Amino acid sequence: LSDVTMAATVKRGSMVTLLVTTEHMTMTAQGRALEDAALGQPVRVVNPMSNKQLTGVVKDGTTVTIPLDGAMAVN
Repeated sequence: LSDVTMAATVKRGSMVTLLVTTEHMTMTAQGRALEDAALGQPVRVVNPMSNKQLTGVVKDGTTVTIPLDGAMAVN
């Protein structure tokens, strides 16, 4: 069972859209995945403009949702 994994939806090095959503707004930015991750899994990303590392959740093959509360922020 430990040899079975989900196929990566986001590949390391790929450009993704970072998505932050609140009740009143939606904000997007470009990011680059720092590791492979499957749908629904956490993934580390970097915003190339600020060089900040964040952790979000893979929403689809090109989108990573970043929590607004910062609980998953790495740096």
